[in-house]
Amino acid sequence: LQELKRWDEALAACEAGLLSCPDDGLRKMAAEVKTRRFSNMLIGAWHGTVNEVLGGYDQEMEFLDESSVRIEVMGKSIVGRHWVDAGPDPHHLNIQVPMQD
Repeated sequence: LQELKRWDEALAACEAGLLSCPDDGLRKMAAEVKTRRFSNMLIGAWHGTVNEVLGGYDQEMEFLDESSVRIEVMGKSIVGRHWVDAGPDPHHLNIQVPMQD
């Protein structure tokens, strides 16, 4: 179901399984489904302004897929990797970009 991006059904299947048989494997799979669902929801372009403490400049991020992101900052475009942890509330987003010359 995950490969078909049927997140709600996949999560429901994990939760139904956990009711029948509490299992660490099913708990991990349910957490993975939540994370992949959130990553999939990020896909697309996002615009914002960086906090004044960090410079206050406009920034655009385009999440290309579940792990790649293009960041447009001050006229430069950088492609990097991203990963999320959908367990905590608010969710955690980590972005890693290569060093630029």
